[in-house]
Amino acid sequence: MVVSVRRALLVLPAAVAVAALVWTLAVVVGGLALTARTGAVVQTIGLGSVLAAAAVAGSAGWAVASLLTRVSRRARTVWTVLACLVAVLSLAGPLTAGTTPGAVAVLVLLHLVVAAVVVPGLAPRQRAVAGAV
Repeated sequence: MVVSVRRALLVLPAAVAVAALVWTLAVVVGGLALTARTGAVVQTIGLGSVLAAAAVAGSAGWAVASLLTRVSRRARTVWTVLACLVAVLSLAGPLTAGTTPGAVAVLVLLHLVVAAVVVPGLAPRQRAVAGAV
């Protein structure tokens, strides 16, 4: 099982790009005020925050997928279950912090589109075994 650097260097920018696209369509084209509440403070979610979050999430996923290839014979299965679980749990943030229904929907969508790229894109691949049928 391997998670190649080349594949990661394609997947991570793709995850960042789809997040940027969703943010741009919602905020720039759609005019949505994308805000989230952190305690008593309401923050505007800017493009920089979206790009950074997607890059950090993708990089963390790459680290975990790479580690799994070294410690588990079932790295692909473990990765898929773990990554999907993390993606679902990550939705707690937008579901509880979004300040409007539109903001909640876009924040959830941002999490889901990044996961849709990262989870299958970084899934460990089986190495070809000599003589295997």
